[in-house]
Amino acid sequence: MAPGLYVLNWRANYFLHDMHARAMVDAFEKTDKPLAAVSNYSRSNDSALAEHFADLGIPLISGMQNAMAAVRALHEHRTVSPFRPPSAPLPCADLWEQKLCCREWIGEAEGYALFNEYGILCPAHDLAKSKEDAIEIARRIGCAVVLKTAQPGVSHKSNNGGVVVDLSTTEAIAKAYDDLTARFSGEVLVAEMVSSGSEWSLGVINDPDFGPAVRVAPGGLLVDLLNESALLMAPFSSDEARAAINALQASKLLAGYRGGTVLNVQSLAQTAACLSRLAWDMRDTLAEIEINPVIVGTQTTIAVDAVIRARQSS
Repeated sequence: MAPGLYVLNWRANYFLHDMHARAMVDAFEKTDKPLAAVSNYSRSNDSALAEHFADLGIPLISGMQNAMAAVRALHEHRTVSPFRPPSAPLPCADLWEQKLCCREWIGEAEGYALFNEYGILCPAHDLAKSKEDAIEIARRIGCAVVLKTAQPGVSHKSNNGGVVVDLSTTEAIAKAYDDLTARFSGEVLVAEMVSSGSEWSLGVINDPDFGPAVRVAPGGLLVDLLNESALLMAPFSSDEARAAINALQASKLLAGYRGGTVLNVQSLAQTAACLSRLAWDMRDTLAEIEINPVIVGTQTTIAVDAVIRARQSS
């Protein structure tokens, strides 16, 4: 099904273009085609119209060349279907928007809490204010743990030496805590060590024309070695996500490649779909989300990282 493009030099607060906007919305409600508004006048003030259209699931694209590129990408990378938002955001969305709006830093523990609200599994964890706290949290978790710095502003912790993994004794936990607090400020995150499975990555980018898109790709070290990914516009279903994942060569890693363990690709697809719903609900608040890695196991997919950047007020 070919998409429809409504081409006009769109600008706000002009009665003729308000009339065209109403016609565009009316057409959108009466067709199953994906529709987009296209403006060819770069100096027009169309930001208010773009926000209005985006709330309805209609992108406003600047320039015919960009529009044609978008149409081609739509056909090449996903099943052609209209950009339809879900009926309503989850009840927790308003509270999270208030908590995160215009924040410069969103900590990993807070990111885990947000993920859990949207059905994304995360490791057992807690924040430690002291060495004794860290040891007690690890005892409650009951298995090997990871210690991470929770210093504000340190997002890529592994690259900065802010992560110590596979700690299973009181002595190892105490030593890691002392090391981290000597080099970083703030609390320390103590989290369950999740190691069994295939590493994948999920990311969200909030595009100014189309809104949030979710990228699914091999994760961990493979994110740099394998140049492939699936990009889907939010929100989408787990069935759409699974079809996109299965189209990747890396999906063989989930299907028992060369006698390996068969892993739960459906749980990865469901996690991606949950993230797409989060991205859609929080599109006015969040600019980017990166989860690298998510660990895909035989039963579940667990997000063991949470890097979240809020949109800055203009």
